[in-house]
Amino acid sequence: MNRLRTVELYRDEQRRLVAIEAMAFNSYKFSCGGQVHASITPLLLVVCRPHGNEVITLTTDGDELEKLKQQHPELDALIGGMAYQAS
Repeated sequence: MNRLRTVELYRDEQRRLVAIEAMAFNSYKFSCGGQVHASITPLLLVVCRPHGNEVITLTTDGDELEKLKQQHPELDALIGGMAYQAS
């Protein structure tokens, strides 16, 4: 199972910094028990400002954002729904 989550890292009067992370969960069953493995992988940083959002990828690959959008179709809606809100 693979899900996205957002974590607010920083906020002040002019900006908000949000990390978008992928969470993966796997479980394995054995005859004598089982195991659950989880991982969290940072994908993007989003800087939310009153005049719009800026997306920062965490690699130097220029196509990284497009690749992530193909892997996670909900990413566009997630980023688009992040509006700056003053505290």
